[in-house]
Amino acid sequence: MIKLVHISDLHLDTPFAGCDLAERSARRSELRDGLSAVCRYCKENSVQLLLIAGDLFESDYTSRETARFVAECLGTIPETRVFISPGNHDPYNGASPYRYCQFPDNVHIFSGESLESVEIPELHTAVYGYAFTGESMTENPVHGIHPFDTDRINILVAHGDYDVPRSPYYSISHSDICESGLDYVALGHIHKPSGIMNAGGTVWAYSGCLIGRDFGECGERGMIAGTISKESGANLSYIPVTKASFEELRIDTNDKSIDEAIEEARRLRSELASECRVRITLCGTDRARLDIIRQNLLSDATMGFCEVLEEISESAVFEEIADEFSMRGEFARRLRPYIESEDESVRETAEMALRLGLEALKK
Repeated sequence: MIKLVHISDLHLDTPFAGCDLAERSARRSELRDGLSAVCRYCKENSVQLLLIAGDLFESDYTSRETARFVAECLGTIPETRVFISPGNHDPYNGASPYRYCQFPDNVHIFSGESLESVEIPELHTAVYGYAFTGESMTENPVHGIHPFDTDRINILVAHGDYDVPRSPYYSISHSDICESGLDYVALGHIHKPSGIMNAGGTVWAYSGCLIGRDFGECGERGMIAGTISKESGANLSYIPVTKASFEELRIDTNDKSIDEAIEEARRLRSELASECRVRITLCGTDRARLDIIRQNLLSDATMGFCEVLEEISESAVFEEIADEFSMRGEFARRLRPYIESEDESVRETAEMALRLGLEALKK
């Protein structure tokens, strides 16, 4: 039996364009802290394998100092064998951050697009992997993979899309995994955790990004950890590394007073970590009421890092447009009988026509 941890998509030195200097520095520090937390976990739990399934760096922006930080961090867990499969954001080539410094002896970085295997006799295990060497990869290095020795534990660490034919980021197919005879496939590239999956007796998973970087990566983020043995199979689970860095809240204001909507927003925000960045979307039909609620929330210091958006219902938007003395208004008025139809399919078609027509009138 072996103990392992699987992470991916840390994207160290993400530029965080649009943030001020202090916010940019804080977010970059959060990414580093995530890797440090993983290494502490490995040390405290005597983890034998750390699998990093690509995009450890954001190569175009990675400094030599950050590469040295990673090497030093991984050097703090000499008893843990580390395997890195570079991805499309940190390809292994002449300009790769993996070449900026000497990595410790416990770290193996796959460096070519052809499949490579590394045997670990003391663990009765073999780890397979490959590397992106550019921003895309269309060849399939895994097709037809079959372990040389099925009595040992066989693991693949890989970066790419799962079952997406013609993906420019390499597609590992369901059949590739199903017929592989591998014990575990550690995937990276997709930032949302997949959960622990099974294909033909092979366990596979996307660990997702280690730390959320924007509102497209909301909720808890972390790593997959556990054990694998030939006797009992994989016993793996998802472990959050940090509390949610980003979270989205939606509040329907139609059935609430202004004070009630503000209080609900404050309550929901208080249930999240103070350092969490929160986006609140206020939904309703009255633009003036939404604006009052929004201004109150933005001026409330207890809300912390918070942005507030307004979402006017489609019916309210339609009425605003229909009241215009313009081509847009005339177009909307002609669609009114269909928009208000009792036939749901007619309404859906009319709403689509409205969206497309308004988009065309912008040009």
